Amino acid sequence: MASMGSVASILGLLVAIAVAFYQRNAAIKAKFRANAEKERAANLEDHLARQRWQQLRSLGEQIDTLEKDKRHTADATGAALHARLKEQYSSLLGVIATSTKSFSAAQLRHWVYTGRLSRPWQVEEALSHVEPEFSNSEIAEDEKWLRRVIDDAKVSAESSPQTLQFPLEVNEYVAAYILVAAAVEEQLLEVSRGSGQTAYSIAVLLNHLAEDCLTKSQNKYGPISLKAWGWDSDKTFKERFYHYQELDFWVVRGAAHDAQSLLNGYEEFFEDYDALVKSVIPTKSAIHHSRNKYPDIAEIADRFLESSGSRRKALES
Repeated sequence: MASMGSVASILGLLVAIAVAFYQRNAAIKAKFRANAEKERAANLEDHLARQRWQQLRSLGEQIDTLEKDKRHTADATGAALHARLKEQYSSLLGVIATSTKSFSAAQLRHWVYTGRLSRPWQVEEALSHVEPEFSNSEIAEDEKWLRRVIDDAKVSAESSPQTLQFPLEVNEYVAAYILVAAAVEEQLLEVSRGSGQTAYSIAVLLNHLAEDCLTKSQNKYGPISLKAWGWDSDKTFKERFYHYQELDFWVVRGAAHDAQSLLNGYEEFFEDYDALVKSVIPTKSAIHHSRNKYPDIAEIADRFLESSGSRRKALES
């Protein structure tokens, strides 16, 4: 009886193994089938998306042709055709927007920058499908960029169809300048109450500190040469400012104008400060944008002027 029980146990174990093996194979096959279905669906969606963009581009070209020839204003037939094409364009653009995963102002900005949408009315239509984003009661940076592109095109003297002109993108130097200014904002506001060459001295000092911050970010190893006065004696921002205040007015003024010329076109990133030296105090959105775009520079700027005896050693490392 004992041997029969052992045989039964072994048979039961073999059956259980066979069932488990069968179930495992069935699960693997089901997973393969599911993945294949997902891949086919993704390929179909990609194909549909390409077709939609092709149709959208074709509609846009037909609208451009009507506007270039001014047929949309010449007669009723041209006006009706123009209106119908725009309606079709808007409808198809809505389909693309709603079928795009995580559609947002950032995605729309990418489409505009890569030329998928090339006219202000196209961007405006696409924006109507974007849910408004708010951060500290301010419109998201990408949506602000898009609305500026639209507004700039509207005030342009260019005849239809209007071409989009993009605002300058923040480069590494501008980001370093913005982030250094943000790091010393408290001291900056304190010394900015002065008169005379105050604005010029601040502009020169911030420029040197921005260049030093950029130098540090680009040369993390080995010796570096820094421009701002005071690194050898661990001077504070205020001490550095008063040093530049004591220099010749005309020398500092000329250096300030040269420094500010590097920020031409970026006035929107700064608060109103001085009639002659405009780019001094960065806006909150400029700081946020620079941090996101250049996190390495932001990390250095945050601790660049720390009041610590190890500062000089860190800079020379």
